[in-house]
Amino acid sequence: MGKTAAFTCNLKLTRTPQTANLHENGVLMAIDPALNAANVIAGIAGAIAANTATGGASSALASALLLRDLWKRFRSNSTAMQPQIQAMLAAELDRHHLLPAHKLLIPQMVGLVTLTPQEIMATARDPARISAAILAKLDDPAHRTPQVQDAFSRVITPIFTQLLADSKIADALRPAFENAVAETLRYIAEQSEVLVAQLHDTAKRLAVQETLLCELARRYAPGTEGDFTSAHRGIEAALQAAVTLRDLNKLPSNLDAQVQAVLDKVRSRAATGDLAGANTALDAFFADLVDKETEIIQAKLAGHRAGELIARQANNPARAADHVLARLALDAPADMFAALRTLRQEWFETGRDKGLRFESEVAISLAEITLSHAKTANSRGVALNDLGTA
Repeated sequence: MGKTAAFTCNLKLTRTPQTANLHENGVLMAIDPALNAANVIAGIAGAIAANTATGGASSALASALLLRDLWKRFRSNSTAMQPQIQAMLAAELDRHHLLPAHKLLIPQMVGLVTLTPQEIMATARDPARISAAILAKLDDPAHRTPQVQDAFSRVITPIFTQLLADSKIADALRPAFENAVAETLRYIAEQSEVLVAQLHDTAKRLAVQETLLCELARRYAPGTEGDFTSAHRGIEAALQAAVTLRDLNKLPSNLDAQVQAVLDKVRSRAATGDLAGANTALDAFFADLVDKETEIIQAKLAGHRAGELIARQANNPARAADHVLARLALDAPADMFAALRTLRQEWFETGRDKGLRFESEVAISLAEITLSHAKTANSRGVALNDLGTA
């Protein structure tokens, strides 16, 4: 491994940041619900403005930042817009005939939500979709009633309509958002370098590549003060996971060569720190397995159907029942007991109506199997009655 000094995450800053004044005497200042809601609204609009202009700021967020860290810095960069957005919110709350409880609840609902960059961009700048995306993140039953959601949409949608239509607002929010991104990236980069320096010897002892340690530092580095110890411990555990993953290919395996090659590709990418590439390869691996599993299930179904027909020719009802049961199990019914009863009834009725002994004996075998799946006294009584009838 190289020297620690050469070991950095190289996070790119988009503009020279100013230090965010988030605290007073070391204490994070409380924010009232209306102001907090205005900050969230401004942050969403700022993300859209920045993404529309450059496409870069939100992409950086998607890979590097926790948005809760970003919003804290965004508040200090967007103070000029806060009164205007608060005024919009107050005007919309007054304009609609809302219940007093809803007027209090709506700002609180907005303040609870931080959309991810992907969720923000998925709205395609549509104010109604933005409101719906916010509502989708709220799981409190008090926020899920039709009345509350309707009131929320009627208040919040017009605000985003105004914000996104006014180029002056976009021009004001964009630099505030980009500064917040830059400050958070800078802080994460600084924390990453400290973490890399502290864990350099551990990574060297475990023979982990430098690029992986750098990527782990980037992903675990806290975006705000107060969580450094947790990040350090998280990276230590991640390094151990990397060693375990690397050593999996040393264990005896009966996997076929094609599967082994895919898993080796996943491990190789992860070892170099290309965790996104490793995940992509792993997703493709599972998708391929699903296709193969479907083929295998279809083959088993065909085989058991053939076995059932051979059992009929051999006049072996018990063997036929085994194949019928196996086919049912491949369908994985949610209620196996009920599915068995339905199947037994079909064979019973065919044997009864057509006078076929083979079908009747298959029905008896299925009734016995059904009894073995009974879990309660009532279901056992039902199964015993079915068996007696068969």
